[in-house]
Amino acid sequence: MTFANVHLDGYKVWAYLTAGWMDVTSYAVSEIAGDWGNQSPDPLDMVAATGTFSVTLNNTDQKFSPGYAGALAGWKKGIKIKLVLTYDGEDYVR
Repeated sequence: MTFANVHLDGYKVWAYLTAGWMDVTSYAVSEIAGDWGNQSPDPLDMVAATGTFSVTLNNTDQKFSPGYAGALAGWKKGIKIKLVLTYDGEDYVR
């Protein structure tokens, strides 16, 4: 089996807030880091495991400060975050 060279076209970081999914990519000020939950395709490793994802957001205007009057509505600990990676025009949600 051969694989074509696949290159990342782009990515978006989304947060699920009160009004629904909001694109917060423009606030990202660090490299995105992550680790897959499933470490191999081996049948013993196919039980879902929690992965990790980290990104630093620019919070100079305190939009990401829970409890602050100017914070984004719905921003709090435990909100849903998703990363959408685009390869060769196709989106992959992580």
